[in-house]
Amino acid sequence: MNTNQAYEEYFGAVVAAMELKVPDALQYTQRAIQSGLQRFWGASKWSFKGGTYKLVISAASDSYDLPDNFDSMITLREETSNKGLKLSFMEKEAFDAFVPKQSAWSSNNPYHYTIFYEENGKRVISVYPRPSSTTLYLHYLKTTPADVTRVPDKFQGGVESAISMSIFLPGKSSRKVAYNEFREEVKRLEVQDKQDMSKYLKYKTEADIPYYNDLPWWCY
Repeated sequence: MNTNQAYEEYFGAVVAAMELKVPDALQYTQRAIQSGLQRFWGASKWSFKGGTYKLVISAASDSYDLPDNFDSMITLREETSNKGLKLSFMEKEAFDAFVPKQSAWSSNNPYHYTIFYEENGKRVISVYPRPSSTTLYLHYLKTTPADVTRVPDKFQGGVESAISMSIFLPGKSSRKVAYNEFREEVKRLEVQDKQDMSKYLKYKTEADIPYYNDLPWWCY
């Protein structure tokens, strides 16, 4: 498995061989690695960008913390009595206007949710109606990781080509070549990614899909 350190050693040697006039070769290499990782992460709807988070709701809390690597919502489903039911999103202002005061909150199954920042900067989620207890499954997109090991091994070729593109200076013909190689690698991996998940596409309904809560985000 490739690691940030392994990439620093490999691409550091590339930078040294190119004799680039940069103030700090190590810092330049580290920035290229992070830039490449971000470029590859955002290049396609990769299945590994999606995450599933189990959210246990109770009457004792008004809001619940989101995962630390939460970037954006895919869908939120109620799993206790309405298996697979999607909750609908509401903007915070509309949610506050729509939802009664806390003392009047119903214990029915939730149908609506909102996401907002608390004063401490933490992103949280609230649902309505607020049930006495239920389980929700939050399917979401993850933020770009800082560690290349968060990308599966078979996709590392895409990460490497993206880093290579970041190594070369803008305006150089070598950067254009690296860009073309990166795009070709992305196309190849997109085909592989969809082939790996094709086994799920034969099912007609969510109830027929084994472990559908763990499916990549593009299956919803």
